[in-house]
Amino acid sequence: EDEENGSYRGEIIPADGVNLNRAGLRIESMQTYAIVSSIVTGSSIGLFGVMQMNHGEDEEVTVPTKIVEGVFVFSQALSLISSVYTTFIFTLMALYYSTSLGLGGDECFQAFDDDTKNMRRRAFKSFV
Repeated sequence: EDEENGSYRGEIIPADGVNLNRAGLRIESMQTYAIVSSIVTGSSIGLFGVMQMNHGEDEEVTVPTKIVEGVFVFSQALSLISSVYTTFIFTLMALYYSTSLGLGGDECFQAFDDDTKNMRRRAFKSFV
């Protein structure tokens, strides 16, 4: 840590600290992503339960039906995994951001923000 020029890990921290209004908006947006992702998770689980792939013994299942069912199961599994990942990442990020700001750790907030940039980017792509 270089206290002479107010930098931490090469990033300049403003002399007045972190802008709490902007940080609050960032935390709220992360919580919103987490909530929406948890709704998608619940929907994916619900669709797995509703989907009935049990065909009667006398019913012949066509190849197109099998393909459609396979694509459906794959897309729901992908949606479930992506939404759980997004929910997990953004919930923890919001918690850690709030904790660091609550404890007055502007340097820790800035370092955490810098170190987790790629993780947030991946979680957002998973969300989309």
